[in-house]
Amino acid sequence: MNTPGLTQTPRIHYASYPLLYESRSNGKGLANTVLSMAAICVCWLAFLIPNAMAGLVSSEVVVVVNGKSMDSRTLANFYVSLRNIPAANVVVLDKVPNSEVISVDDFRAKILAPLLFELDRRKISSHVQCIAYSCDFPTSVDITTDIKPLGKLPVFFTPRASINALTYFYTLAQAANPNYIQLQANSYARREMDAFFTNPLGSLTESDWQAIQKQIESGEHKEAGEELAKLAEKYKEHYPISYLAAAEFAQAGDLATAVKFLEKAVASGWTAGGYLKADDRFEECRDDSNFQLLLLSLDDSQVKYQPTIGFEAKRAWGTNGVPSADLQLGSRYLLCTVLGVTRGAGTSLKQAMDMLERSAAADFTQPKGGFYFCLTSDVRTTTRKPGFADAIESLKTLGFSAEIVRDSLPMGKKDVLGAMVGTPNFDWAASSSELLPGSIAENLTSVGAVMDSLRGQTKLTEFLKAGAAGSSGTVTEPYSMQAKFPHPQLYVHYARGLSLAEAFYASVTGPYQLLIIGDPLCQPFAAPPRPELSSELRKLAQNESLKFPLKYATEPIHAGSRPPVSPLVVSILFGDNTTRIGAVQPKAEIKLINAPLGYHEVRLISIGDDALVQRSEVTLPLWIGDENTVSIVAPESVSFRDRKVTITAKAQTAKSLTVWHESEQLAIVSSDEGEFAISVEDLGIGKVRLQARAELENGSVLKSLPVVLEVTP
Repeated sequence: MNTPGLTQTPRIHYASYPLLYESRSNGKGLANTVLSMAAICVCWLAFLIPNAMAGLVSSEVVVVVNGKSMDSRTLANFYVSLRNIPAANVVVLDKVPNSEVISVDDFRAKILAPLLFELDRRKISSHVQCIAYSCDFPTSVDITTDIKPLGKLPVFFTPRASINALTYFYTLAQAANPNYIQLQANSYARREMDAFFTNPLGSLTESDWQAIQKQIESGEHKEAGEELAKLAEKYKEHYPISYLAAAEFAQAGDLATAVKFLEKAVASGWTAGGYLKADDRFEECRDDSNFQLLLLSLDDSQVKYQPTIGFEAKRAWGTNGVPSADLQLGSRYLLCTVLGVTRGAGTSLKQAMDMLERSAAADFTQPKGGFYFCLTSDVRTTTRKPGFADAIESLKTLGFSAEIVRDSLPMGKKDVLGAMVGTPNFDWAASSSELLPGSIAENLTSVGAVMDSLRGQTKLTEFLKAGAAGSSGTVTEPYSMQAKFPHPQLYVHYARGLSLAEAFYASVTGPYQLLIIGDPLCQPFAAPPRPELSSELRKLAQNESLKFPLKYATEPIHAGSRPPVSPLVVSILFGDNTTRIGAVQPKAEIKLINAPLGYHEVRLISIGDDALVQRSEVTLPLWIGDENTVSIVAPESVSFRDRKVTITAKAQTAKSLTVWHESEQLAIVSSDEGEFAISVEDLGIGKVRLQARAELENGSVLKSLPVVLEVTP
């Protein structure tokens, strides 16, 4: 059911002091609400914030539910409550095939298309970063019809893909474009540094790129620098082009121009000081004071691999791994994991819930422990051996213990934060090792994610049962190819502060067959700014401003851990879809002009002043106007065996009343008061968030305070 539009446009102002900047909304309805920022102009703030911010927050995750499955509803209820997922971010699908393997056409028609339609209809696609499938979804997709036009393929392009990978490659999957099977299809994945210097923009720059390569090979460095300078001017966000121009000018002896283009590269995003220091093309620049100052501002540890970077769904990722606002210059993705598999070779429902609860508790705790890379004679371990040493060195630099173990599992290790394994079968309990909350453990083997059979190789879910926050495995025979599995840098990205979902996709260049099960929001190693704000309900008169002090925690969650980073700016999400950015000030004022009466949520996202631009989110619930405008009453609990639950709702004046479970309409009555008999099967088990919505004669929709009903087994 579409929510009716509003007759007045609410205007929202984030006011810090003094007021210097203001804009107004010309839209019609809450969907077009504009936040006006003060103290610093929004367009200036854009220069302070890099292209991609690390970590995920709850309002960026959409939970997808199989409406015909009690387990799916129950696991979703648990996760939505645990992570405070907004109601608008819960999507229930009613035509999900009841099998572990489906055709790609069914995937598009019954899962992907309706999901994307809902994101657009609800106007939340502008800020959604991640899809989290609840249980009882197919895990494997038969892509035979998509790859058939490619003709005979190498044997390792097997015709099965995972549900999360096809969701990640949603633009290609929508178009039935089989390029998602390519081993370098994921441009967000961090690769060796030289990947920066491949043709950045495909066919758009192919001819120019080839001509420049010939000039470089011929020693025409000045000419190559000039051509690269033209490309750098045209594609300003692609800072590796400026870096290459600087290198060519340096080799041509034009040191001043070389340093100028290096400064442009750094201003646009280049951070790899270690790589620059080792680059002998800049030998003649070493004594230049401006060059030396640039080196001091960069990260000396970035030498071999592209820097860890946060994910951004709204930007296009170029083939060189650089994000751009121009959607023609790369590919867009959506992070995606599966929250649990509770049938076949999966876990029990309780085990899936326990895993998610452990994961949430691990956030920002910065646990101490070790990362273990198993190395035996098995090709399953030797495939990833080339990346072990660099990962271990980086992890040690970050303050963790990390080592290669000459066994199929870490043995007797009580502090496992990460385990990279390669064995067809294993018994974790027999290792006497312990997976700490927030840990990631995964195994390179053939069928670790073939979930419709208990036979064969040990499944990835054994790690989840043992305490891991996430794991992965392939849904079919992948062959021993590094590109299809997480690179050892997975743990480096995670330890630097990426969320679990980001860390996985940052480390797999060809993930089309990789099933990832786990809590996408889990981020134990992050230290984002944390505002000290109460989440209690605030009551306001209509058009009254929401005012609060904006004070941030300075102490770490645990003694000895890193303190939270300082905040740089805040982003405000009002209702379902209106986001703007403003400066951090000691006092905040949000002017809610023309906002409807009833219940609202303001989500304050604090953005850190650090290299990864880490974030945290706080929800500020609001009630505007008369407390009796619209209300809902439900019992505190009901047994599933009761089959029905009676709910009442009323409004002062209303054309109709509806009752909602998250964003799923359960019942409607054409009056301003009603009693509703709701089937418990439509709710699932656990804590269920319900809300009444009153549609007025003028088309306005007022929302009640949500109530929580606990459905017991």
